[in-house]
Amino acid sequence: MKPIKGLLFDIGGVLYVGERAIEGAPETIEKLHARYPMRFVTNTTRTLPETILEKLKGFGFAIAKEELFTALDVTRDFVRAQGATVLPVMTDELLCRACIREA
Repeated sequence: MKPIKGLLFDIGGVLYVGERAIEGAPETIEKLHARYPMRFVTNTTRTLPETILEKLKGFGFAIAKEELFTALDVTRDFVRAQGATVLPVMTDELLCRACIREA
């Protein structure tokens, strides 16, 4: 068996459900984080990455911005890589924060 090089976690339903962390999840992530590189992913398109990070921190998770990958981040990066522009249709939160803005 090959050694583990890193861990990838979905967040919704794995680290938390609704407004509550899964029991023991923050402590488990902390222990694993000390040993392995980690990335956290979500396919939500209704919430800004910064809002997701704040929610996770409120639940006791110590996750860095560069460890979180969201559908919005991937879409923004793809659009930029194509040199394209978009006409976004988004929630008020996303439009107000201009998630597709220039870096």
